[in-house]
Amino acid sequence: MPVLSVVDVRRIQRYVFGSNILRHNVGASALVEQAVSDWVFDSLREPHNVRDGNIVDLRMERDSLAAEVIYSGGGNAAVIFADMEEARQFARRYTAKVLLEAPGLEVTLAHSDPFIWETESLARVLDKIMQRVAVKKLAVTGPTPLLGLSVTAACDFTGLPAVGTDEEDKLVSAEVEAKTEAALKGRPKFEQKLNRELESQGYTMARDFDHFGRSKGESSYIGIIHTDGNGMSRRKKRIGEQFSACDKNREYILAMRRFSRSVAKAVDDALLATLQAILSVVERISIDGTSREVIAGTVEIRDKRIPFRPIVVGGDDVTLVVDGRLALSVAAFYLERFSSSTLADGKPAYARAGVAIVKTHYPFARAYALAEELCASAKKCIQERCDPPYNEEGLSALDWHIATTGFLGSLEEMRERSGEGKLHLRPLRLTSPDKDWRSWRAFTEVVEDFQKGPSWAGRRNKVKALRDALRDRGDAVKDFLRNYQCSLHLPEDWPPSLAETGWYGDTCGYFDAIEAMDFYTPLAKGDMV
Repeated sequence: MPVLSVVDVRRIQRYVFGSNILRHNVGASALVEQAVSDWVFDSLREPHNVRDGNIVDLRMERDSLAAEVIYSGGGNAAVIFADMEEARQFARRYTAKVLLEAPGLEVTLAHSDPFIWETESLARVLDKIMQRVAVKKLAVTGPTPLLGLSVTAACDFTGLPAVGTDEEDKLVSAEVEAKTEAALKGRPKFEQKLNRELESQGYTMARDFDHFGRSKGESSYIGIIHTDGNGMSRRKKRIGEQFSACDKNREYILAMRRFSRSVAKAVDDALLATLQAILSVVERISIDGTSREVIAGTVEIRDKRIPFRPIVVGGDDVTLVVDGRLALSVAAFYLERFSSSTLADGKPAYARAGVAIVKTHYPFARAYALAEELCASAKKCIQERCDPPYNEEGLSALDWHIATTGFLGSLEEMRERSGEGKLHLRPLRLTSPDKDWRSWRAFTEVVEDFQKGPSWAGRRNKVKALRDALRDRGDAVKDFLRNYQCSLHLPEDWPPSLAETGWYGDTCGYFDAIEAMDFYTPLAKGDMV
């Protein structure tokens, strides 16, 4: 009787973002990608339904296969085996490969009970095995690597026992060695289309964090953008409910594959469109008497390296790094493009994003954790608008934090420490901006007025004084505007009181825009959602 097996990579973020060396992050991402694709395929015994890394139309019930891959990607893979022995043999081959090729990578592998194809629902079998995987992941304790016997040297990056040195003669562990080798061997598959676009115009991707955020005489910042699709698990569950009858098992497999492919295409298209938007605003200007290429008149391009680098692309889950001055526009542009796609279930794709803008050598693992917290904050905003009395659907949202200091607290602690906890407008909605005045479209109008408007352009001290007045609220803002004979820009959908006091109820409309002035660089008209 057939058996359903699921492979799930655990603690992906810890594995990928545990280093401030970009090639380690990229190599780790490549290993995670291989763990749920190539290594799964290589561990299958013929005959199976994978040819040249692609799933083809060969079927367990029709073609007498030893194994059939249902789907792979996004950190996990599901495979049907002809029987339990076949599944166990796969597990032996697969886990050996992971241990040898990716030291430190944690994987959970679970098998279902044998089931009868003709009389049992595959959707229900998969649901049960995913619950089993979740339980196993919770039951597993953290990794306890052997820290060395007798006299050993420690890795300069991880503290684990060193097994060699890198090209800079730094001591490296087996984990770092594997990540570095993976980065040198080749690019992750999700980068291939992006690199073709770059190479066609004579550029390459940044290969080191020092290639991001560098401008003469200015502090350097990078932006870590973490995005996640909205309601994807719920949509997959609906597919399972639609094809829950035992005679719909094949239809269920085909529907899940179509949905997974449509998500992957939406992500690929959005990433490519975002890169093209960046390239479309590259221009050549004179800097200190020398002609140089810059992005949108602001971000200098050095050595033909574009400061844009996806690190993780797994299903609808995407993490990328960009120059800090591009981060907000890039995140908004990506969300808008992703949300313009229709997935295989006939409904649009929607997502949220968190953007952590930090100094270039800020601990990368902490910066990523902050981006995740911000993404969760955007998710909370979406949930509030989806619940009564609003009952909205199809909402994308964005939250961010600009860390100008090295403080390493939670998002809530950082906002309280900076004194902006009750001043910020974000998270902001991107889709259907007319339904809420707190939208990305209105925010960009206000930022651009501070940057270029007649009352504020070139008057940074004046803008800073307004920021202090906003903290004092009420009459302080009215007095400021009267004394300086200036006005606050009021977007069309904003309540009139904002132009008078800067506040609407307990929400300040202008503080975020002032803070973001140095970190908002428009790409093209497409980022004005």
